[in-house]
Amino acid sequence: MKSEMFPPEVRAMSVGLAYAIANAIFGGSAEYVALWFKNSGAESSFYWYVTFMCAHRSCRLDPDARSED
Repeated sequence: MKSEMFPPEVRAMSVGLAYAIANAIFGGSAEYVALWFKNSGAESSFYWYVTFMCAHRSCRLDPDARSED
């Protein structure tokens, strides 16, 4: 996300809000997901979950992966 796409008066709030929401959803739920994997007997699968999430986000940030529509 580019901060320049927001008007200067709300730029910090817009970028900070997006970061805070993403951090709350994925950072806040990581402990529960890890415990769920552990309790289900697939503790090492948590590393694949984290790898998938990182790869998914990296693809979304890649400007070449976006369509020109």
